[in-house]
Amino acid sequence: MVEDGSRIVDPHAWQDPRNGVLYARAIADGLARAAPAQAVAIQGRAAAYIAEIEAVDSWITQTLAAIPPARRRIITSHDAFGYYAARYGITMRGVQGINTESEPSARDIARLAAQIRRERIRAVFVET
Repeated sequence: MVEDGSRIVDPHAWQDPRNGVLYARAIADGLARAAPAQAVAIQGRAAAYIAEIEAVDSWITQTLAAIPPARRRIITSHDAFGYYAARYGITMRGVQGINTESEPSARDIARLAAQIRRERIRAVFVET
C-alpha cells in the first residue's frame, strides 16, 4: 500500500497483464541501454516474454467470456485485485480493505456470509 497524502494507491498494477507488458518493455529498454552489446538478445528475450504475457491475457479473457459479466463476482481476503478486476470485468469484494494488517470483525464476516448467499457468489479467495 502506498499513500500519497490524499489517497491510497493500489500497488498491484502488474495484475493487469497489459501493465506487465509495459514493465517488460521498459526493463528491456533500460537493460539494452546499459548493455548495448547485448541489446538484440535482451530485446529478443523481452519479446518472447511479452508474447507469453499476451497469451496468458488472451487465455484469461477467453476463459472468462464463458461467464456472464453479472456473475463475475469474487470475494477476496483483502481488496488488492482492482487492476485484475478492471481488466477482466470482475466485481471483487474484499473482506478487508487494502490494508492486510487489519482483521474483519464478526459483524463483517456475518455481512459477508449474507452477501455470498444473497448474490450467489461462487468464488472466495483468501490468503494464509
